[in-house]
Amino acid sequence: MSRLFDGIFIARQSSKRCKLRCTIVPASKERIERLQLSIESLRDTAIEQLIHHLMPIPTWQQTPQGKYFASTLFPTFQVCRSLAIRDHLWEQYQTLHARLIIIESVLAETYFSHEQMQAFRAAAVGQMRHTSPLVEQVIRTLQSYELQLLTDIQVHPQCYYDLVTIIRSHPTEFPAWHQSPVAKLYTPQVFSNKKSSSGFWF
Repeated sequence: MSRLFDGIFIARQSSKRCKLRCTIVPASKERIERLQLSIESLRDTAIEQLIHHLMPIPTWQQTPQGKYFASTLFPTFQVCRSLAIRDHLWEQYQTLHARLIIIESVLAETYFSHEQMQAFRAAAVGQMRHTSPLVEQVIRTLQSYELQLLTDIQVHPQCYYDLVTIIRSHPTEFPAWHQSPVAKLYTPQVFSNKKSSSGFWF
C-alpha cells in the first residue's frame, strides 16, 4: 500500500512539473530590452555616485580612472544630460569623451594653451568650489561652446577671441595662460630703434 501511495505522489509531482514547464514562455524582445535598460540605468547611477564621492580625493585623481574623468571640462555624465541624452549614459559618455579630447586639444593649441586648459579642468573637477567668479564664467562659456561643437554647431572664432581678450586682461586670474607659449601668439614682440641698430623699424 505504501508503494502505491508513493507512486501516486511521484506521479502527481511529475504532473505538476510538467505543467510548470508548459507555462514557461520566452520573454519578448521588448521585455528584454526594458530589463536591459533598467540594469544599465542602475549601473549608470552607481558610476555617477562613485565619481561624485571619489573625485575630491587627491589619491584617486592620480589613478588612471581619475585621470580619465578629469581629462576634459566634463568630468561627469552631466554632459550627456546637457545634450538631452537619457539612456546608455556610460556608453554615450565614452563616445563624447573621445570627441571632447580632440576638441579641447585644438582649442588649447589655438587659443587657450594646454596649461590653462588643465587649470580649467582642475576647476571643473573641484566643481568650481575655489574658483573666482570671472574664471568660472570663462569656463562655463567655454563649456557651452564645446557643447555646440558636439552637436556639430560651428562656433564663430570671434567667440574664442573674446575669451582670450578676457584672459589677457587678467593675468593674475589666468597665470597659466600668460606663462604659456600660446600667449606669445597674442602678444606681438615690440621692436624699437636704437642707435646701435644696423637698420630701422617703421
